[in-house]
Amino acid sequence: MIGLAREMIDAGELGDIVSFQGEFSEDFMGNPSSPWSWRCEAAHAGGALADLGSHLLAMARHLLGDVEAVCADSSTVHRQRPASNGSQEMRSIAVDDQTHALLRFANGARGTFSSSWLKHGYKNHLSFEISGTKGTLAFDQERLNELRIYRTGAAGRDGFQRLLAGPAQPGYAAFCPAPGHQLGYNELKALEVQALILAVCGKGSRGPDFEEAWQIERLATAIRLAAAEQRWVALSDI
Repeated sequence: MIGLAREMIDAGELGDIVSFQGEFSEDFMGNPSSPWSWRCEAAHAGGALADLGSHLLAMARHLLGDVEAVCADSSTVHRQRPASNGSQEMRSIAVDDQTHALLRFANGARGTFSSSWLKHGYKNHLSFEISGTKGTLAFDQERLNELRIYRTGAAGRDGFQRLLAGPAQPGYAAFCPAPGHQLGYNELKALEVQALILAVCGKGSRGPDFEEAWQIERLATAIRLAAAEQRWVALSDI
């Protein structure tokens, strides 16, 4: 469905893009008694920004292109966690539990970014709303087989329309011949592995590469710096 969203944006179905609102929230670290793990080690992971936010930044770049500048704020809510399940030993936490940012895209759009692993009730809330001069497109990975679109100019037909995944989307028909029957998260992983193998063999379309991974890390670094210094940071300075 992300591929479909990109097609619709590139085709101008939303008009000129005005704004991006993105969020990736889960709650697996919401309980202060949840134990320390490698995710809590700054040298190996990088908190909610790196663990969850990197996926959202990748999606934002894929859909809207380069980000020129960011302003951000981060916080560590639970500063200590048990060293392991049931342990009395506590370990200090030096990474963010949540990070929020403002984004300025090179195409003129403005955006918001939010990543948190403390937000109770959300299990895989990788989501966005993209608004343009002709409509709005919305996606939530907890409902990964659908997009919602609102188109302007439909007098008497106001409201969002739900678009369902089906055989028209690449890879779907390999698992099911009819729309509305739903693909699961694991099927998407299988399609990703297929794309990787085809790329290694020199077949298929080119996907994210090491250059793109570096650009995502560069963007995360800018957000981290903006939060630490409480100022706008230009990507050209990173």
